[in-house]
Amino acid sequence: MLGEAASLDSAHRDEIVAERDRYETIFRSVVKAGVADGTFRADLDIDLATIFVLSILNAIERWYRPEGRVDQSALASEIYRFTTSGISREPETARQPY
Repeated sequence: MLGEAASLDSAHRDEIVAERDRYETIFRSVVKAGVADGTFRADLDIDLATIFVLSILNAIERWYRPEGRVDQSALASEIYRFTTSGISREPETARQPY
């Protein structure tokens, strides 16, 4: 969706961009809440952390192949470990995914 938005007419593109912005705002509020409650580092740049994590997640569809060397479960675990080690207050003890 994000990569193809530029090909849309302006009305549809504006609608997609607005949806993207709403999603990013919600995600940013989750990161901000994590900083506020001490789950994430106090010095975390909320805007950058939001962009970093969403960029990782948005790029998966470009390169992930189910028949590749990493299955979905392992990929989800690795993304979780990678992202939480960067934003967690205590990276070495980052919580395990549910």
